[in-house]
Amino acid sequence: MKGAFFYILQFIFLWIILSTQMDPFYLVSGLICSVISLKLLHMLHKDQRAEFSASPRFILYIGWLFKEIFISAIKVTAIVWSPKLQIDAQMRYINTRLRTRAKKVLFASSITLTPGTISIDLNDDAILVHALDKNSLVDLDQGVMEERIGKL
Repeated sequence: MKGAFFYILQFIFLWIILSTQMDPFYLVSGLICSVISLKLLHMLHKDQRAEFSASPRFILYIGWLFKEIFISAIKVTAIVWSPKLQIDAQMRYINTRLRTRAKKVLFASSITLTPGTISIDLNDDAILVHALDKNSLVDLDQGVMEERIGKL
């Protein structure tokens, strides 16, 4: 389990962010859950090479994704709160040049995490996406998210 220390630190950091508690009980609980999660992750992937690591690029991608989630949430709120409520929902396939299954799944998951879009189906080279408005699909067509995932 090479690099286990850094994974545990990441898990604990995520635990603190999500729990917002700094009491000793919560910190110890977070440590225990992090160790158990790491052990389960190791058992699941012991025969496979890990696709993503705790690299700076991955951490930067997560930060960028949080920013995109926040921006999309504001856009969806503006659409829903608009007096005219002009929803132009669309569904279509977004082609991907990503080759590994893990990167395709990360791409589809990132689309689903972004408010106003949801991944419905993942084929070999395309993801079926339902979007609340046409602009969300245009943003996906520009390929910024896919390019960032491809560099991981």
